[in-house]
Amino acid sequence: MGRAADLTRPTPRSERLVPRTLGRIALLIGALVVIGSFANSFLVLPVQSWFGQRTEIEDRQEELDVLRAATDRLQQEVDRLNTPAGVEDAARDELGFVMVGEDRRTVVGTPQAPLDLPRGWPYDVVDQIVTTRQAEAVIPGP
Repeated sequence: MGRAADLTRPTPRSERLVPRTLGRIALLIGALVVIGSFANSFLVLPVQSWFGQRTEIEDRQEELDVLRAATDRLQQEVDRLNTPAGVEDAARDELGFVMVGEDRRTVVGTPQAPLDLPRGWPYDVVDQIVTTRQAEAVIPGP
């Protein structure tokens, strides 16, 4: 019985390893860390996930709307091509089909050379020449 009594008696202040107030502060800080962790796990992260899902749904809805519009345009084109006039137009445009008695003439415009030249010699000189010639073409001569 003597030994059990030693374990249950309070420790004198002079023999304590940690003062009582410091122990209570450490316990309070530990409790706040645990409560903060639970709050983060059960409140903050799910709310962030929910908002993330809302923006993801909005993005996917926009993509779906674009795809539906493209599908509608393609369906209209299919419907047009399923008519005799649509078949005739497709044959004219893609195959160059000409009806009996018709005369086909192809008009070709002047090709435009690309003006995006790399930087550095001799391309800078060519770019200056092209810019000068374009300016001369805009300004009417005497």
